[in-house]
Amino acid sequence: MLLGVLDYSAHPHGILQAIRCLLRCADRSSHGGSMTIEARRNAYNSMPQILLNVAARLPEHLSPTDVCQMIDALQDGLRDYTTDERGDVGSWIRVTCVKGLTLFIETLFAHAHMLPNFAGYFPPEKFHSAIGGILKQGIERLDNVRQQAGESFLRLLLLSLPSVPDAEQWRICGDAKMKGLFLSGNETIGWNEGAWLFPKAVHLLDIKEYREAVLSGLILSASTKTDSTQRPVTSSLVAYDLLAQASRNVASNNVVIPVLQTFNILLEADAFERLPQDPAGLQCLRTLLALVSRNVPRLKNPQRILMSMKIVVNLLPISELRSDCIVQLTDFLIHQYPKIRADTAEHLYLMLESKDLGYENDEAEDIILETEWSSGDLSVVEAAAQHFISLLHEHTT
Repeated sequence: MLLGVLDYSAHPHGILQAIRCLLRCADRSSHGGSMTIEARRNAYNSMPQILLNVAARLPEHLSPTDVCQMIDALQDGLRDYTTDERGDVGSWIRVTCVKGLTLFIETLFAHAHMLPNFAGYFPPEKFHSAIGGILKQGIERLDNVRQQAGESFLRLLLLSLPSVPDAEQWRICGDAKMKGLFLSGNETIGWNEGAWLFPKAVHLLDIKEYREAVLSGLILSASTKTDSTQRPVTSSLVAYDLLAQASRNVASNNVVIPVLQTFNILLEADAFERLPQDPAGLQCLRTLLALVSRNVPRLKNPQRILMSMKIVVNLLPISELRSDCIVQLTDFLIHQYPKIRADTAEHLYLMLESKDLGYENDEAEDIILETEWSSGDLSVVEAAAQHFISLLHEHTT
């Protein structure tokens, strides 16, 4: 912390050494990983303090490269998920970096008119990356992290644009939508309250610039075992209707694949375990199955085929959908791409081993293990697929 509050106007020769020291301390790959989490947190804390310390005469002390290196380090800190016997101690780093990035943005915006090369000191892409990173923390699984990130984000949402040419480059994308979601009326409930937050947060997926970051945060929250977080996330995702987006853009892999990836992660985390008990929830899963079963032999994108296959397999344990899923498995087991056939068999085996379908699967598992699914002899593959499917059908009729 001391390095952040030194008077660098009186000692300008030491500032670059101080920054190099802080960057080394913050770097998880340095020192063979021996730096303590507390030391790294202190290093991250000092970076925005140094910037604030010299902001009035920034070009005299730091180059654009120096500033960007600290921004990159803070961004990297948002990806710290270190755990030890105390739990998710990486969250200490993430909260510190949320605060640090917020102070960096506020400081650089306030002094933008004094910088002849503001875009060099703070490239627009780094600004939007920081916003996405803060938003991701704002919708992740830990209540205290969400609350701090939410408070920081709302400060930035109300921040005036920098006084520079082309200032619109630093406007938060979808800011009007976000203000409508989070600043309409006198909001007294915090971002730590999942039931309030997640029904609003899913609408951030409409903003393409931050969609990937938002989706990552939602997925982490949906995969948690904490009911107060998982339940509002999954119900919000269903209500938001990702499927409608995919169905409207069924020919666009750029839209459909992220949606399928999201559902796969949710299914693998058992996030939809109770969904079939609700008629609307069951219908949502039926719609999902119809989407991933559509024209499988004609699909060309291997990633989309793979995501579709995984969903069919991941839906198989749901008794209400099992018969329909079994019918669709054939398209993947005899697919023209050998890798798809092999990956389908592997995923099926893992599912049968890990899920209780209510009956013994030994013979079906033997077929999976004993068949060379990537073989060029399609007659062998088709015969094995037919036998496997018939065994599954025996237990569902």
